[in-house]
Amino acid sequence: MPPIRRFELVEKTGAEIVDPDASTEQILDVPRRTVGRRVDHVGRYLAGQSVAVESTDGLLHVTHDGVLVATHARRHLAEDDDAMDRRAKATRPARPTTGDEVLRKVDPSGSVSFAGTCYRVGNRHIGELVGVRLVADTVQITQDGMLLRTHRARHDKS
Repeated sequence: MPPIRRFELVEKTGAEIVDPDASTEQILDVPRRTVGRRVDHVGRYLAGQSVAVESTDGLLHVTHDGVLVATHARRHLAEDDDAMDRRAKATRPARPTTGDEVLRKVDPSGSVSFAGTCYRVGNRHIGELVGVRLVADTVQITQDGMLLRTHRARHDKS
């Protein structure tokens, strides 16, 4: 991404003249967008935990049990805040489809290599053995009979 793209997200607002003698009773309540997420990338100690992500003033504040654990610059436009909570809700993993499976060890980045392509498993599974199988156009990653992740197959089919 070219460096100039970083500055396109800055809100362009004019300077506002503030009257120091004005009443402070008119404090506007700015709506805050807060969503819950399960994470594996905020910190290794929070892998798999639920956190709250709040978008305010161009920043994303990540809290866990009411404690601020990270603050990041918002990388999306303010208009896209509405879409933060419209992601598909995580559900309990389904039973994996049956078929031939190969075993792979999750590397230090939280991924496995299958057919020359890396597929993300998650940091909480680093160093563990997982099963990988190809089902139609998807790659299923399982462990102990439970489906961990499903990815669209990105490797060369041959």
